[in-house]
Amino acid sequence: MGRMAQLKRITRARIEAFLDSLERPEEILPQLIREMEAKVQEAANAEAKALGAVRGSQRRLDEARGAVMRLEEGVRSALRAEDMDTARQAVEALIETEKNVDQRRRELDTAQAAYQTALSVREQLRQNLQDLKIRSKDLLAKQRSIALQQQIQHQARAIHFPDGQSILDAVARMEAKIDQTQAKSEIDSSVNRELPFTRQSQYPSQSERNAQVQRRLDQLKHEIDQTR
Repeated sequence: MGRMAQLKRITRARIEAFLDSLERPEEILPQLIREMEAKVQEAANAEAKALGAVRGSQRRLDEARGAVMRLEEGVRSALRAEDMDTARQAVEALIETEKNVDQRRRELDTAQAAYQTALSVREQLRQNLQDLKIRSKDLLAKQRSIALQQQIQHQARAIHFPDGQSILDAVARMEAKIDQTQAKSEIDSSVNRELPFTRQSQYPSQSERNAQVQRRLDQLKHEIDQTR
């Protein structure tokens, strides 16, 4: 019973309080689960042993009750035969056997109580084990999520986001930069298409230069004639 009392103290509340006190409970959970599995098996063994004790006590109680019934019949037979000495002896034995029945009944009650305790403890530990396994999966999933978030944050820091800027802001800024690059590319392409003509206008032929000089002379001559 002392061992069952110790196992009974392994409650979900105590386990939760212990895990909450740890900085990284996911590191201790696998070992805790293994130990809990061992405790469940220990409780199951105690339950099986207690059940065996119940069956043994029940069998001894049934035997004692059978002895009482036989002694009662023996007393009646002795009385019908008017054998008072035998009847007296049978009654004395009956009284002792009835005491034995009471003792066997108390033993059975104790065995049944021990069995119910072992059954309750085993079920409690089994449920605690299931809860631990579920929490272990949740913590593992949470750990993976945190690791992913840290990876994303690391990558985000590598892109050098300004303070207060969200990832969507950076996406918008990147799109604007792409638009500017495409616009510049189109302008450069247009300039390159016009470049041969521009170069030709910057370097006119000799006949064009002579004609330009003649036009300027004619203009100046006309302006002089107008002032006379």
